[in-house]
Amino acid sequence: GGVKAGYFFEFASNLGVELEANYFQPNMKAQNVTITGNNYIPGVGFVGIGEAVAADIGTQPQCPDVLPHATCYVSPRNSNAITEHQLSAKVKVLQFNLNALYRYQELENLTPYIGGGPSINIIRITGTGESGHFIDPVDVTGYEVVPAASAPRVHDTSVNLGLNFKVGAEYKLDQDWGLGAEYHYNWIPVDISKFRSANNLSADLEMQSVHFVLTRHF
Repeated sequence: GGVKAGYFFEFASNLGVELEANYFQPNMKAQNVTITGNNYIPGVGFVGIGEAVAADIGTQPQCPDVLPHATCYVSPRNSNAITEHQLSAKVKVLQFNLNALYRYQELENLTPYIGGGPSINIIRITGTGESGHFIDPVDVTGYEVVPAASAPRVHDTSVNLGLNFKVGAEYKLDQDWGLGAEYHYNWIPVDISKFRSANNLSADLEMQSVHFVLTRHF
């Protein structure tokens, strides 16, 4: 959902500006993710060990004592990539857009328009503390996924600058009211300080959405 307010200039009635605020709750689906780097120890992170290691965390120097009474494993092959089936997470986005607009007014009751501009995005990601389980290489060590109900909840909140593009059309019901639809495309470079096994992660978030709009003209 969202709200917007805008103004079309008297000296050029086809041109205008608007400020809009939108709220989204997209879900990050469970999916396979390939991680590149050095070999990886579940619960510990990447380590520079080139051979297979299966060791008790409390007794082996390769495994820092961060998970007492647990066993950590390195990829069973000398590889710099590992594929993990990551569990789902919930994403909440509060977005503020400042758009420049151009509208076409030569049609009787239908007004197409186009716009775009910068956006501020407050993004919160929430999910279980367990990332998932390895599928390549196969978990021959028996590493198990913690059930979602018992895993701790983790979250990360960040503020990110992006770009918004929109194209839409409004149908005039009368002089004051209109109904319309808009297609939005958003590009947001996202910086995640820490979420699950990711630290200082940078990514590009691309969102596409369709908005149905009720408009009041003054």
